[in-house]
Amino acid sequence: MRVIVLGSAQDGGFPQWDCNCINCRLSRSGKLNYRLRSSLALEDDLGNIIVLDASPDLKHQVSMMKLSYKRIGKIISNRISPIDAVLITHAHWGHIMGLLEFSAGAPFKVPVYCSSYVSSIIQTSPIFKSLVDGNFIRLIEFKDSFPLEIVNYRDQKTEFVLEAFKVQHREDITDTYGFKIFHNDFSIAYIPDIKVLDERIVKKLSDVDILFFEGTFYWDDELWRVSKIKRTSKELGHIPIAESLSILSELNINMKYYIHFNHTNPVLRGSSDERKNVEEAGIKVVNDGLVIDV
Repeated sequence: MRVIVLGSAQDGGFPQWDCNCINCRLSRSGKLNYRLRSSLALEDDLGNIIVLDASPDLKHQVSMMKLSYKRIGKIISNRISPIDAVLITHAHWGHIMGLLEFSAGAPFKVPVYCSSYVSSIIQTSPIFKSLVDGNFIRLIEFKDSFPLEIVNYRDQKTEFVLEAFKVQHREDITDTYGFKIFHNDFSIAYIPDIKVLDERIVKKLSDVDILFFEGTFYWDDELWRVSKIKRTSKELGHIPIAESLSILSELNINMKYYIHFNHTNPVLRGSSDERKNVEEAGIKVVNDGLVIDV
C-alpha cells in the first residue's frame, strides 16, 4: 500500500490570497514551499486509488502526484479515471469543491463516500446535484463507526475498509467525520478538522499505524496574534496544536503527522520554537508530496 500526501494546507491554501503575514511573505519569496489544500491519496496492492477529501486543488494534485500515469497508455480508450473513490470528511468547501472536476470528464460514476447529511447537501445543491444526475459521481452513505468495504468506480472491491466516526468541528452547514482506513493489518487515521480531542477519539486512534491529525492553528488566539482577527481556533472548530500536542505525544503510534495548516501557523517555519516543540514531541509537520510505502 502507498500513502501520498496531496496537500497539507487549510481551506485557504498557502500562501493565502489576501494575506501578507510573515509566513505568506516568506512563501511568495520562495523561502517557504507553497502548500495545496489538505488531501490524501491511498493506493492498494491492486492499484486502486482512493482520495480522502476532494480539495479545490484536485486537478493539480492528481497531475503533480502522477496518479494517472500507471493507467494511461495501458488501455485502448483515451478516457480513464485516475481516482477509484472519494471519501468526504465534511462539506466545508475546501474538502468538497474538487468533486466538480468530475463534471469536466466522462461520466465514470465515481463512488463518493459521505455522511447522510453531506449526501443531502450534495443532492439539494443545483451545482453538486448535477454531478449525481449526470452520472459523474454516485453517493454511498457511511454510518458512524460501522466498517464499510470500499468499491472502485468499476464496482469492484478494493482492499480498503473504511470506519468513519463522528467528531466535533464546526456544525454550521455540515456534520464532520474522522476516518480510519484499514488495509489488511495496517491502518491509517485522518482527522483534518476537530475541536474536541476527548477520550472517545483517543481510543479510536490508539491502535492505528499512521495518524494525520488536525494542525490548523498552533495557538487558540493565533489569528489575533498574527492578523488582529478576533476569532479563536476553537470558535472556528479547531483544537490548537498547543492543546493536542501533549495528548498525541503519549499515543503509541508509529508515524504521527500534523496536517491542514492555516497560513498563520508558526510551525510552517522550520526555525520556529513551535516547530521545535512539535518535533520534540515525536510528531512531524507533514509536507505536500510525502510518499509512504507500507
